[in-house]
Amino acid sequence: MTADIIPLEGRGRYFAARNIVMAIAGMLCVYLAGEWITRAGQPVGYQMVLAAAFVLGMISTFSFSRLSEPPPGPIPYPKTPLAPVKIWQEVRSYPAFLALAGTAALWNFSLNLAGPFFNIYMVEALSASPAFVGIASIVSSLAGMFAQKKSGELADRWGPRRVQLISGLLIPIMPIFWVFINQPWQTLPVNIVAGVLWAAYSLSSFNLLLVLTPAEQRARYSAIYQVIVTVSLAAGAAVGGLMVENWGYPAIFIASGAGRLLAALLFASFVPAILKK
Repeated sequence: MTADIIPLEGRGRYFAARNIVMAIAGMLCVYLAGEWITRAGQPVGYQMVLAAAFVLGMISTFSFSRLSEPPPGPIPYPKTPLAPVKIWQEVRSYPAFLALAGTAALWNFSLNLAGPFFNIYMVEALSASPAFVGIASIVSSLAGMFAQKKSGELADRWGPRRVQLISGLLIPIMPIFWVFINQPWQTLPVNIVAGVLWAAYSLSSFNLLLVLTPAEQRARYSAIYQVIVTVSLAAGAAVGGLMVENWGYPAIFIASGAGRLLAALLFASFVPAILKK
């Protein structure tokens, strides 16, 4: 829908504005949820917050159903049926998309080696309260919100690939910092920097996906990309859980940083070479 509605030349600024609104709502909800859990106690506080999340999600779904979608254009019949072998043969004819999906698989696998465990580490190892966990998340969102506008401008000026490449080469440093953290407050400066970098990366990566997918089959290729990302995230979380049990939290922080860096280097090496063809 975004590709159909938002012109390519202004897409970066659109994502920036949308993400700022989302960040404000997210920060408010995270803070209130953290305070709610802290005051209500466990597990009642968590149950109440999860119930509130369900209600808000249903309101969001209802609101989305009320949007007026522009009339669709002619949709060509897909060249290949939805069979894995046929899809693979077709995807191979779009090497730029194949390179993007491959590096995204490694990136998201490495991301979720540690991603689900940062907050758990804060509570278990650093003795942080739920309220502080919420504050740490708000700090990251706030930093990302202030970075959104500039990120959108840079994506429109430089192109989404360059913005994704620069932020992708810096993000792998973030989990390494967690190896040396021994107090909850030390997570705050790390979250500030991470919020800025992730604002740029998230904005540019989705924008780049829209650029590299064939327009006549954008829905299909977006679905393929999301399946790859989802499977990679699930696999990363599963492997990360096993690593925590056997080697502890520092192991997943280091492995996650190394995997992210490798994915960024592969992105830098293969995606530009393919795009030049």
